[in-house]
Amino acid sequence: MTVGGWKISEFAAVAAFAGLVVLVGLWDNERTIRRNLDVGYDTSAMVTGANEQHRAPLAFDGLRPRFLDDTYSLDLSWRGRDGIERTRLNVPVSDEYMASLMVGDKVRLVPVPIKVVDEDGAVPTIAPDAAARLAHLAGFATWAGWGTAIAAFVFVVGLGGRWWRHRSAATGSDLASATWHIPPRLGVLTIFCLGAAGMTGYYSFRDSWDAEAMRARGHDVTAAITGFHSTVGSDHTVSYAIDLAWRDGSGAERHFGPTHISDAYARRITANGALTTKQTTIRYLEEDASARPMIMADAVEQARQNQIGRVMTGVFGVVGIAFAAATLWRARRT
Repeated sequence: MTVGGWKISEFAAVAAFAGLVVLVGLWDNERTIRRNLDVGYDTSAMVTGANEQHRAPLAFDGLRPRFLDDTYSLDLSWRGRDGIERTRLNVPVSDEYMASLMVGDKVRLVPVPIKVVDEDGAVPTIAPDAAARLAHLAGFATWAGWGTAIAAFVFVVGLGGRWWRHRSAATGSDLASATWHIPPRLGVLTIFCLGAAGMTGYYSFRDSWDAEAMRARGHDVTAAITGFHSTVGSDHTVSYAIDLAWRDGSGAERHFGPTHISDAYARRITANGALTTKQTTIRYLEEDASARPMIMADAVEQARQNQIGRVMTGVFGVVGIAFAAATLWRARRT
């Protein structure tokens, strides 16, 4: 089967490779932002220009390529702690931050607060825009990851089908007449288990990394409990969750929820199913608004959930690989 002269497997291979390149670029951008937030210092940079990129989402810092994952970017100049005047072109910014610099259709060339390290090729992070940038990178990586996985799966299936047809043609007319048949139940179970492993792993490991970051550099604050939820599962067990609201270091109001809590903590903050405690202490990441905050009085439960998530990732992964092997074996035997 072809599309515009391209075989589906060839198109999928190109798409998977492109997706992999994008994922590497997104990972590199996130690593740069987090490193600046962790070990960089605060200073001020002057905006010297602005750019809009659509067709060429790449910049080169010398010979090193850098993926431009947002629509807009700024050119910045600053003096480092080492006394060296530095410039960096095409520093990506969120649409919201770009809008804050606009007057009509002109960009204000003003100082902006940054965090940066003193090294050749350093790409600064605009401090007030860090949370929005991290949230954008997380969402972009989720879509790119799923797209890459689907393209890789289509490529592998197409390559396997081509190999089987060539093998069948080379081993005689009886085998040549055989068709590549994937047992539907095994195929569905394989996709379900591997997909569940990917989704569970993504969220559990991301929560674990966020929790580690909170323990290292999180901010404690009193948050309002704005909602309480209880749901009954298929096994007739009741689980509980709450909604949270608080103000961050800049005074902006943040919301998160529903976020799961333990049965013991639910009993502490409620009476007869009604919420009696209106506030709780949380620890959150200033630079990442999408990170799940840590409820200090229930931190053990969050760590337990992350551990369960990692275990379930392994279980689904092993079962999915077993189903995949059985699917391939049965398909070859058909």
